[in-house]
Amino acid sequence: MMGLSSNCPVSSFFFSRNKRMFLDSCVLNQACEDQDVAKLLEVTGEKYSTFIASISLLEVGFGPRDKADIKQQQEVMELYQHTKTVNSSSIDSIDVLNSNKAGKKYLYIPEEHEWFGARHNLIKWMEQENVGGSSARKQQNDALIFMCAWNANSFLITDNVKDFLRFNVILHNEHGGHLPIFSLEDLKRSQTEEVVFPCNVKNYL
Repeated sequence: MMGLSSNCPVSSFFFSRNKRMFLDSCVLNQACEDQDVAKLLEVTGEKYSTFIASISLLEVGFGPRDKADIKQQQEVMELYQHTKTVNSSSIDSIDVLNSNKAGKKYLYIPEEHEWFGARHNLIKWMEQENVGGSSARKQQNDALIFMCAWNANSFLITDNVKDFLRFNVILHNEHGGHLPIFSLEDLKRSQTEEVVFPCNVKNYL
């Protein structure tokens, strides 16, 4: 396995130091449906500790019980019952720098500043792209997951790269850093080559 890296002058330091992988809800859903995706996350999780935002409890396996995917429902119960919880205040004392990252999984609980940060990013996006509140609300879970991953000093795995990049642009303009974002395809490529953010994203910035 080669790996993932970032050449952002700000985030690359945290990226290489913390070794934390944050999963978007769509990736969790795919892992339940596709054994190859599940194996890919398992292999990558041997190098990084894995974080999942608690908002995913409303996104994974959600729907009528007779229609929602059984494996996704089981994943939610596993997250709820057996996954250790952290937040931005406790993460560094629980997932310490020199700890063994292999196989560690945490449920990340957003705090009020992350909800407020998500709100700020959504409003900023509305102003920049001249979209209405209803359009912004459709992105509110993504905005919250983004802020959780940002505050966890991690990188994000998602197959919804485009929507997350809009928040990256906003915070880059305000703070100068990037949240490294990779797709599942990037994760596959990282098994045999080095995948570097933001070089992995076409036409970004």
